[in-house]
Amino acid sequence: KALESGATLVVNLRQALMLIDALYQKWITERQGREFWTLQSWQECHLLG
Repeated sequence: KALESGATLVVNLRQALMLIDALYQKWITERQGREFWTLQSWQECHLLG
């Protein structure tokens, strides 16, 4: 059913672990009251670079 609904399936163990780590880091950051996504736009991103 997941594939029929268009849900993404992670089959690579390394990618799955990286996804879990990224979601955990996002949760920790937001739990501390900080924004995880701080860039407001692509223009701002290019100004930083």
